[in-house]
Amino acid sequence: MLAAMTTSATDSFLLCGDVNCPGDDSTSVSAELDDVFDMFDPRQHVRQPTRTGHSRDPDHLLDVVVTDCDSVGVVDVVVDAARGHVSDHSFVSDGSAARPLTAHTSRPLKHVDVTDFDHRLTASELFTSPAPTTDELAAQMEHVVVGILDDVAPLKTCRQRRLKATTGKWLSSDAIDAK
Repeated sequence: MLAAMTTSATDSFLLCGDVNCPGDDSTSVSAELDDVFDMFDPRQHVRQPTRTGHSRDPDHLLDVVVTDCDSVGVVDVVVDAARGHVSDHSFVSDGSAARPLTAHTSRPLKHVDVTDFDHRLTASELFTSPAPTTDELAAQMEHVVVGILDDVAPLKTCRQRRLKATTGKWLSSDAIDAK
């Protein structure tokens, strides 16, 4: 399912729910699910147990909030065990709704096949018929390299919420007043 979402999504995605894949400790998911996350490079925002307080079972992180790029409108994920259990899981929420979205565009270079990129580059006009002048060569390089990157690592635009100001957390009251 994650493979289909990452290859067919033209924008961003949010996946959340109970995956029931407990890890070796209370703050991780199973190694198999972690491997899937590593393969597709999404971000898992929940970092603490979501099923707690069962006498027979240890605490587990069973519920996830996953996005395809860093903080796609998701920040400050909170797991609240005291907010009343509708089920045997804690309440998971995100406190970002009031902050405006900003756009961030990047290329997912982590999973580029370097051998394929190298082959495409050496088979291109940069090597078969390079431009005669420095300015033309620079333009040709930009055109060819960006064209290959568009094929092997298309640009992704993620919208993310601005993070809360944390100035007060690190500065003394005198420094905050001076600011």
